[in-house]
Amino acid sequence: MVDHNPVPGQVPDLAGFKQWMSTARRSFPDLRGTVGHVLAEGDLVAGRVTWRGTQEGPFAGAAPTGQSVAFEAYHIARFEGGKVVEWWGTADIFGALAQLGVLPVPGAATE
Repeated sequence: MVDHNPVPGQVPDLAGFKQWMSTARRSFPDLRGTVGHVLAEGDLVAGRVTWRGTQEGPFAGAAPTGQSVAFEAYHIARFEGGKVVEWWGTADIFGALAQLGVLPVPGAATE
């Protein structure tokens, strides 16, 4: 499998993808995804997923906060022989970090 959107330092293959998911699970042990929309055409499947979890481990350089987050992600997978062979994805990491209080919330009043 080729991961076309690896995080910095991630190998863009299945092992790297599994490593990223393992890291996400350590950051958010209760991480759960809810599929919102799914579109399919030919060998491609695309979906919108809302991820929810409570930060119990480091995430994107942020120390654990115990805060809960909910953020959107969009995934596209290409299948061959019933297996994913290519993956593209993007998630609202900045929105998650803002919910954790690590980044300022756009448009919010500052003191």
